[in-house]
Amino acid sequence: MKPARYSPPVTVPIVTHLAIQNLRILNNVAVDLAPQANLFTGPNASGKTTVLEALYVLARGRSFRETQWTAIIAEREESLRVFARVFDQGKTVPVGIEHDRHQAVIRIKGETQRNTRTLLEQLPVQLIAPDSHRLIEQGPQYRRQYLDWGVFHVEQRFLGAWQRYRRALKQRNAALKAPAKDAVLEPWELEMSSAAEEIDRYRAHYVETLSPHLDDLGRELLNLEELGVRYLKGWREGELAMQLVTSRTSDAQQGYTRAGPHRADLELSIGNHKAVQRISRGQQKALVFALTLAQARLLNERVDRKPILLVDDFGAELDDHHLKRIWSVLQESKSQVLLTGTDLKERLSTQTPKDALFHVERGEVTRVL
Repeated sequence: MKPARYSPPVTVPIVTHLAIQNLRILNNVAVDLAPQANLFTGPNASGKTTVLEALYVLARGRSFRETQWTAIIAEREESLRVFARVFDQGKTVPVGIEHDRHQAVIRIKGETQRNTRTLLEQLPVQLIAPDSHRLIEQGPQYRRQYLDWGVFHVEQRFLGAWQRYRRALKQRNAALKAPAKDAVLEPWELEMSSAAEEIDRYRAHYVETLSPHLDDLGRELLNLEELGVRYLKGWREGELAMQLVTSRTSDAQQGYTRAGPHRADLELSIGNHKAVQRISRGQQKALVFALTLAQARLLNERVDRKPILLVDDFGAELDDHHLKRIWSVLQESKSQVLLTGTDLKERLSTQTPKDALFHVERGEVTRVL
């Protein structure tokens, strides 16, 4: 069946065609995607998640399942390729990545790119996977990743400030492990402090503008009236440079810098309690959706764009009540969504002409609706 013709709003990037070669068991797959919901069903270990992984690799330049490229290149193959046609701002843009066992080649509109930044800007992609509970349950690094994805996409100067900070932090940490004199540490601490104040402004403003959207989605998806988010910047009140000076001896003993934006966190609460203490496992997944969709709404509000959403194993741990609420909000978002599951056709009764259903089995992907 041919996909319906559709002219999406210019603010919504749409992947109209996706081709995958030699990524795990997907040796030669090409699909035309619908502009809104794309449902991939089939038995376990059939390749459903790998379809999402392919688009994630294309958008982020890395896998969300493995850190080593050799683990995702198909057996007896030397490289993988992912290619897409993206309709964005009234034009079709070809985007591709090829990765052998050593390096990647990224091309956008036929031009080779030096790094993944252009990919990130071209394809804003968000992922909700079975392990997304860690955003709520586990360490602050996952919440920092969540926060910084959002800040990156709405504040162009954030990446430069973060790179400045990381360079200075690396130098300070190296100096702490050597018999460094204060004169060696001081310039790096001043650079860290300057960049940290800039990072803090961007993050704090982002959380302030995100909070109303999260509040709305807490009510829509979980019936929560007191869902809160608090930004913890990673150091005590006051200038970071002074705190770094006073902590030189103790940091040297530990071997690393213990204060700064690399230690920031988000505190999620329901009333006066930490969110993780008040909600069930299924509600945690609904909260992850609320957090992700709040970012999507803020992205649209701030820079007039919408992300592409990837949802792996959509129905897992969600009862029908929460599943249908989330499905309704996803449809209302008008974003392109790719979802996997074993029983989506049965559990999601309402579909629109702008949706598509695919069956995946043994590495073959077939559009059935």
